[in-house]
Amino acid sequence: LKRNELIKFAKELDFNKSQDLLINVHRNHAFEGVQSIIAPFLHFANLRAEFNFSSYDDSLSFDNFKEASLELLWLDLTRYKNNVQNFIEERLLELRKISQNPILVLSLGEFKTDKKILNCEIFNIEKLIKEYFDEEDILDLAKEELTGSKLNNKALIFLAQILGLSLIPALVKPALKALVLDLDNTLYQGILG
Repeated sequence: LKRNELIKFAKELDFNKSQDLLINVHRNHAFEGVQSIIAPFLHFANLRAEFNFSSYDDSLSFDNFKEASLELLWLDLTRYKNNVQNFIEERLLELRKISQNPILVLSLGEFKTDKKILNCEIFNIEKLIKEYFDEEDILDLAKEELTGSKLNNKALIFLAQILGLSLIPALVKPALKALVLDLDNTLYQGILG
């Protein structure tokens, strides 16, 4: 997949029957590399997203907050010196106070929490990508100052796929619990209890 092809393809898609979403992006590094190419992947799930960006904010003050369908924390944890676990947990609990919508945390760098935060999913970017790329293939430190992120183009395209085809739809669409077909009438005489 190529970035230019995805951008061109997104312009040709019909989003008339898609569910509109507003996603708050609370970040401390650039998300625009994903945002610019995620539309075709979201379209597959009948979703169209508008993104409300915070400023680049290591303090996670949740400025520019709007009522949204999803809260996305896009964090480079290497920017924090110490005590990152407690700080992020505290900020997640604060975000939960102002929003009851799903929270998705994608972190560059390890973050784990024992705290149960309702409807909050946490993913490590390196772990999502490592099955497909070597670590040196996902980072581009030479372009970090120019692009605002350590992640290279290949990693951003892959993350747009994961977010658009899997993570965002799973959090904002109703869950399908089970689908049972009893074609030969052997389950409970045609009744599933």
